[in-house]
Amino acid sequence: MVRLFCRLHPATRFLLWLAVALLTPALPLAGLGALAALGVAILLALSPTVLASTLRRTRLLLLTLMVAFAWTVPGDPVLGMSWSPTWQGLEVGGEHALRLLVLVCLIRVVLFLTPDTAQLAGLYTLMIPLRRLRLDPERMATLLWLALDEARQWLDRRRVALADVWAALAADAPVPADACGMTLQCPRFQPVDGVVLALAALGVMLVWIA
Repeated sequence: MVRLFCRLHPATRFLLWLAVALLTPALPLAGLGALAALGVAILLALSPTVLASTLRRTRLLLLTLMVAFAWTVPGDPVLGMSWSPTWQGLEVGGEHALRLLVLVCLIRVVLFLTPDTAQLAGLYTLMIPLRRLRLDPERMATLLWLALDEARQWLDRRRVALADVWAALAADAPVPADACGMTLQCPRFQPVDGVVLALAALGVMLVWIA
C-alpha cells in the first residue's frame, strides 16, 4: 500500500486526504473510530516518533473538544446531576475529536511519505486552476507549503520555553544565498492517479448518498 501511495502524483495524495475530510462528516461513530485506529496504526508503522509528537501536541485540543461538547450539548446527565456532562455531549465531542484525529494523522502520513519538493509540486498543481481568477498559483502554493512545514515543525518540536519563542521572533532570520529562486519540476499524472481519484470520488458520493 505504501508503494502504491508513493507512486501517486503529489497532488493526488493531497486530494485523497481531502476526500477523507469530505468523508468523515458522513461516517457514524463506529466508522470514525475504525478510521482513526487505521490512521494511528499507519503512522505508528511509519514512524512511532512522529505519532508520539502528534498525539502529544494535539491531546489538549482533543480533550477540549470532548469537554466543550460534554457540558454544552443537552441530554441525559452522566452523573444524574444538573452540572454533569451528558451522554449525548460526550458522543458529539467524541465524534469531533475522532474526526480531528483522523485528519491530523493522515496529513502527517501524507507529509511523511512525500518529500518537500514533491509537496510543493503537488500544491502548485492544485493551485494552477486559480489562474483563471487572476491569482498567483506559485505564491499561493509556496505560502501554503510554508504553513504546512511550520505546522510540521511545531508538531515535531518538544516543549519550548516562552522566552525562546520571543527570542526567535525578535531575531533576524538569516537568508540563504540560494533563496533568490527555485526550479520546481512537476511530475505528470499517470493512469493510476485517475483510477484512484475516480474510486475516491465514487466512495465519497456513495457514503453521502447512503
